[in-house]
Amino acid sequence: MHLPEEKRDLKYSAYFCGMGLFLLGVVFLTPYNGFISGNSFLRIAQNSQWFQPGDWIAAWCSLKIMLLSGAGICLLLSVEETLLFMRRISMANLLILTLLVPMMGLATGFYYLVKAVF
Repeated sequence: MHLPEEKRDLKYSAYFCGMGLFLLGVVFLTPYNGFISGNSFLRIAQNSQWFQPGDWIAAWCSLKIMLLSGAGICLLLSVEETLLFMRRISMANLLILTLLVPMMGLATGFYYLVKAVF
């Protein structure tokens, strides 16, 4: 995202931070069918079976995993934009590598979604 001739400000950082915080709010403030028994939404998505299509509770929980990963991506991009604003280019480039972790979370959530629905 770094362009040398581009003038940077913190507008993009605030945008990504706001979007990440909104997604975190959606993930943690929306109910799911499992909090009563003490199960996390990750465990509910993991326990769905391949031979039972249409497990919509597990599908919602897998969507929550994907939203949580999206929130992580947005928050990491916010920190990366802030580092670029402060001219810490080498640290910002290193931070880009940490985006692999939420990307794996997106892939895991998609896998659980396919497993729950189909």
